Amino acid sequence: MGPIRTGDRKPIVPRHESQNLEKRQVEAMNLEIMRRESMRLKYSNNDRPDAGLPCRRPPIVRPAAGNVPSPMGEATEAVPTLAASPSPRLGPGEMVRVGSLSKTFVLHLSGPAILRALEDVSFTVHSGECLAVTGPSGSGKSSLLRCVYGNYLPSSGEILIRDGLGAVSLREAGPRDILGLRLRSLGYVSQFLRVIPRVSALEVVAEPLVARGCPPDIARAEASELLGRLHVPRRLQALPPATFSGGERQRVNLARGLVWPAPILLLDEPTASLDQANKMVVCELIREAKKRGAAVIGVFHDREVLSLVSDAIHDLRPPLPGGPPRPPSGGQED
Repeated sequence: MGPIRTGDRKPIVPRHESQNLEKRQVEAMNLEIMRRESMRLKYSNNDRPDAGLPCRRPPIVRPAAGNVPSPMGEATEAVPTLAASPSPRLGPGEMVRVGSLSKTFVLHLSGPAILRALEDVSFTVHSGECLAVTGPSGSGKSSLLRCVYGNYLPSSGEILIRDGLGAVSLREAGPRDILGLRLRSLGYVSQFLRVIPRVSALEVVAEPLVARGCPPDIARAEASELLGRLHVPRRLQALPPATFSGGERQRVNLARGLVWPAPILLLDEPTASLDQANKMVVCELIREAKKRGAAVIGVFHDREVLSLVSDAIHDLRPPLPGGPPRPPSGGQED
C-alpha cells in the first residue's frame, strides 16, 4: 500500500491496522502457494502430458489388496503390493505386452466395497498392428487404456511398453519414467477434449509437437494440414475449441493425438462423434500409422471401422461382482 497523500481518501482502517492486514494477506498468499505446490506434486491435471501420474508409495502389504480408506467417501485405487522382478523383456516386434492384468478400486461409500474394473487381461501388440478392444459398457475398456498409459497402477499383473531398444514395466516405473515414456513413445486420444480456454484449435493441435522440440512455425503448419484433412477449415482453426460442436471438438482431439508419430497409439472411441466422411479419414490416418510401424490399441464400437483398421480383437467382459474370477479374456484373430 502506497503512502497517503493530502487530499487522498481516508483509509478504511487505521494505518497500523492496514499494515497488519497487508502482512496477514501476504502470509495467507504464501501458505496458499505452498498448499497448491504440494497438491501439484501429489496430483496432476488430465490436460497435461504428465496427466494422471500415480502417486508412488513404498511397497505395502495390506489385507484386501492394500485398500486405503478415504476420508472423502470416493472411490480410490487399491494400492498394489510390488515385488522385485528381473529387467523386463519384450520379444522381437513386440510393442506392448499386458499379462494377467487386474485393476481394482475401493468404493468407500459402500462399506467400503471393492470394485473390480479389470480381471486377468492378457494380450500382445506388435509393431504395425491394431488391436481393437470391444465389449459392453462397463467392461473396463477405457480403464484398460488408462492402465497402459500409466494413469492407473495395475493391482496385479504386468504391463510392458517398448521404449527405444528396451522395455519399461509400468508396475515398477516412477512418475518421471512414465512422463518420459509418454513424451517418447505413447500417444493418447481420450473420449473428450480438455484444453485451456481461449487457446486456438491450431495451438492446441500444435502443442504436442512444440513440447517435443519442433519449431513453432513448423508445428503450426503440420497442425493446420492435419486439421484440414479432418475438415476443420482455416477460419475455425484460429478459434478456441470451446466454441465448436461435439464432432468438431472430437476432430481437434484426434488431430492433437495423431499430429506426432507416436510409436504406440491409444485411441478411446476415436470415431464416436464423427460423420461418415470423417470416419473414413480417421481410418486412413490409423492405417498410415500402422504402415509406419506404430502399434495401435483402440476402443471401437463401430463395426465398419473395426473391420477396416483392426488386425486382432480383444473382447472384454465385466468381472463378476462378488463372484469367482471369470475365465481369462482372450484375443480373437480376424
